[in-house]
Amino acid sequence: MSDPQTDLEEIFSAEGPLAGVVEGFAVRPDQGRYSSAVLEAITNCTTLMAEAGTGTGKTLAYLAAAVLSGKKVVISTATKTLQTQILERDVPLLSRALDLPISAELLKGRNNYLCLRRYHKRERQRQLVSSTGEKILQRWLAHTTTGDRGEISELPENFDLWSKVCATSETCWGQKCPKQDECYLQARRRAAQRAQLVVVNHHLFFADLAVRTGGGEVLPRYSVVIFDEAHHLESVATRYFGVRASSYRVSELVRDAVGLDGGKALPDSFVERVEAIQSAADAFWASLPVPEGSKRITEAIDGEPGRRLENLLGSLELWLERISERAAHSTDAEGLERRSRALLGELRLFAQPLPPGEVRWAERRGRGVYLHSVPVDVGPTLKELLFTGRVPIVLTSATLRVGGSFDYIRRRLGLPEHAAELVAPGPFDYANNCLIHVPKEMPDPNNSTFSTAAAEMIERILKASDGRAFCLFTSHRVLRAVAGLLEGRLPYNLLVQGQAPRDTLLRKFREDVHSVLLGAQAFWEGVDVPGQALSAVVIDKLPFESPGDPLVEARVEKIRTGGGSPFSEYQLPVAAMALRQGVGRLIRRVEDRGVIVILDRRLMTRGYGGFLRKSLPPAPISSDFSDVEKFFSADPLP
Repeated sequence: MSDPQTDLEEIFSAEGPLAGVVEGFAVRPDQGRYSSAVLEAITNCTTLMAEAGTGTGKTLAYLAAAVLSGKKVVISTATKTLQTQILERDVPLLSRALDLPISAELLKGRNNYLCLRRYHKRERQRQLVSSTGEKILQRWLAHTTTGDRGEISELPENFDLWSKVCATSETCWGQKCPKQDECYLQARRRAAQRAQLVVVNHHLFFADLAVRTGGGEVLPRYSVVIFDEAHHLESVATRYFGVRASSYRVSELVRDAVGLDGGKALPDSFVERVEAIQSAADAFWASLPVPEGSKRITEAIDGEPGRRLENLLGSLELWLERISERAAHSTDAEGLERRSRALLGELRLFAQPLPPGEVRWAERRGRGVYLHSVPVDVGPTLKELLFTGRVPIVLTSATLRVGGSFDYIRRRLGLPEHAAELVAPGPFDYANNCLIHVPKEMPDPNNSTFSTAAAEMIERILKASDGRAFCLFTSHRVLRAVAGLLEGRLPYNLLVQGQAPRDTLLRKFREDVHSVLLGAQAFWEGVDVPGQALSAVVIDKLPFESPGDPLVEARVEKIRTGGGSPFSEYQLPVAAMALRQGVGRLIRRVEDRGVIVILDRRLMTRGYGGFLRKSLPPAPISSDFSDVEKFFSADPLP
């Protein structure tokens, strides 16, 4: 029997199988070292934190280790882009190189799949109208084999009908469903059961981990977990070990209750109780003193909102009495009873005192109001449920370290002290191919003149770079202000977040080499634009989280109460990690060159600037604009 470690060395060698299928293949020592460390962690059932710089080839490296291990592996990512790369490029490439069939399946959350029972129910009730969207859906249904909404590129993301016909945990009939044998979701789960590699996103992984505490299961049983883009784990896990109730959930419950069993012959008293829920809910949500945005809740909801909440809870309890009577005779009613009971329990939570270790807030977004209750620190929960030592776990990303250390992520995620560490810097020559510019003449970011000064500086930079730039903003307010100031002043196509879907803007940016893209949070990560189309990344401010965010505020309080320093232990590391992600958009291939411009002079003038500078690529830093002009004049476009 061959030795897997020896096989790995062969795979990544100059004469190995990858060299035969990858055009321009070059041996990357970091790639082989990284792959060996992943295989060692899998073999020894340990936890590994592996930071791999862009260009390391980490995805192929951990895939090779996973395949050679022969074990069932779940690969969890944060973005669809990476999932697509794994399944459509890397797995097929590795399969050709090894001349070995590799079974890999993508498993998405329920609401990505059409529910045939819900769809045909609406069809029978003539609730499907002949709009363009419905016609697209009908044509797609005639030929789809997966039921995956991702196949329908023509539908807008906010296509309202989809929420009424997709699979959800609340409306699923399980084994009682007459469409069980045809169910798209069940078909994908059966395929995932058979596959060696199962690709999911972090949300689905933690949804599974949360329900496993109650004996449920979303994912097939696995032997190994690889978290790519692992710097997102804390934020996603926090959500899934908390509670969220919303006005939308109540409205959807009422809508489905009115349509129970086709809406036929419902007694007046039944309808009255349903209407009472909606009336009480409308009064409660309207009474919450929440402006657009969020507001922290530090105790049980009381006063007028508290009385309105009690009315809503009472209406739900009365409704539960009636729906429970029908549940024994109707699968639809059984599902409504389950949903009602869950919603009642979650809303009741907000009428009770806040337990230690949790933070609550209310949030108003558009026409919806949300109530959140989540753990301030999810690390202890993950230590108890995930990092138990029973399953080997690999955490990887281009940005896992903060200030040159894994201590921050180890502490925040509850990782064991004995977890192994690996750093693979990658092949890029930042010293010669990159320049970091921090203009000293910029006003303080909190100054009212900052947006005007930022627009003027960006205009100078774009003239030097001939367009070809990403401008990344920490707030939509500054983004809109700068976009308005630049409008009509540039000889380049100005692409602004909000004008079109993210993927459309990125496609236009790639196609028009001289274009300029202005974006906020959605563009700080997961964007890969190699070559001359992206030659400058401009960041407006150091990406500190808003201190008024309820979760940030609660975490700061917890650290301060424990005698620690919230700024150095939490706020500064979070900013450092976000900064690394932003500047990482620039150099994506060995031959790429470009300038990183950070318009926040605090990077050079404040004491914490040295810590943040450790998060930047090892490139020269200049405050002299002539250095930017010299850099670009040495590499003009043809």
